[in-house]
Amino acid sequence: DYYIVLSTKPEKDYIGDDEIWEKSEEILASACKATGKEFKINPGDGAFYGPKLDFKLKDCMGRVWQCGTIQLDMNLPERFNCTFINSKGEKERPIMLHRAILGSFERFMGIITEHFAGAFPTWLAPNQVRILPVNNLYHSDYAHELEKELKEKTKNKSKSKLKVTSINKEIVDVEDDKDITKIKDYVEKGKVRKTTKENKNGEEKALFIKRLIAFCIDMVIISFIASLLSMPFIDSKAITELQDKQFSSYEKYSKQEINYEEYLIEFSDISYKLAREEGVISIITILLVIVYFVVYQLKNNGQTFGKKLMKIKIISDDGELNTNQMIFRTFITDYLLLYIISFIFMLFLPKSNYYSCVAIFSGLQFIVLVVSCFMIMFREDGRGVQDVLCKTRVINVSE
Repeated sequence: DYYIVLSTKPEKDYIGDDEIWEKSEEILASACKATGKEFKINPGDGAFYGPKLDFKLKDCMGRVWQCGTIQLDMNLPERFNCTFINSKGEKERPIMLHRAILGSFERFMGIITEHFAGAFPTWLAPNQVRILPVNNLYHSDYAHELEKELKEKTKNKSKSKLKVTSINKEIVDVEDDKDITKIKDYVEKGKVRKTTKENKNGEEKALFIKRLIAFCIDMVIISFIASLLSMPFIDSKAITELQDKQFSSYEKYSKQEINYEEYLIEFSDISYKLAREEGVISIITILLVIVYFVVYQLKNNGQTFGKKLMKIKIISDDGELNTNQMIFRTFITDYLLLYIISFIFMLFLPKSNYYSCVAIFSGLQFIVLVVSCFMIMFREDGRGVQDVLCKTRVINVSE
């Protein structure tokens, strides 16, 4: 952020007559207006030989620095009797411009380095592009083509990282190098995803929201299908009665008709009976989660229905998703482990221990989800718990 200040004739200790000063100030003001730049007037702060335009820069901490300056001098050329021969062959008095584009160069570099915290924008970065092939076997040829094209179309230096190594290591190396715009070849057929520092934070937040919405859509789909498929096998009336009893138990506790211990015993007993009534739903849900999040997602290039709507997908660091990765991801954050453990608890635990064990395990699952959300939002590479452990990541799908 910057603004321009027009400093006019000092009140005393200046040279030249008022007419020359007025003309000089008018020239500088007209130059600003002609280029569409607004300016402020700073009365009496001009140099002793002429008015000037000062360029004030505001840094990331809100401090104002005077850097560039252009000073119009119509007095010193006259005093030194400076002339030049114009196109007519006649002597003509020049107008002198004293200018400092950056002010003190060293100070300007200090200001701009501090302002960007070393993460310079692309146009200013010493090293602007690095190409990272995800899989050297499939992507190295295209990476070389892209590097050649960039060098032909621009004068900038492009570094191509083509050695055989872990993509995680390469991405960490690039993330640590603050002055680079990343072009990461995440997809096949020569499509490229470009990430710059200017839009990085916004992209990460948008991607997190997309992942959250996609997950909610998928869970609604699974719950709906599981309910439909299990309807012929369950006693809907008994389930409704048990749910009414749960609500009634809570009402009695809220009205202090029973104490907390009595409420907990009653609620646990009802929950255990409800879990046994809904056992078929649990089995169908477990099977649906495996089919939907593992089989269907593998066959659809890392996409579920929710991910397709949000235009995102899962990719592997190794180039191709495999069954082990998808099962592990599903166990960690798609509630598969919770469904299986709850079903096992219902079969083998006494009802006195069922509710407390399920509550503890549900709490642990919730903590994992929360930690994963924070990791996705605040990690440099946007990976959650499941991404780190399974060596996968979620990306936007190119149009």
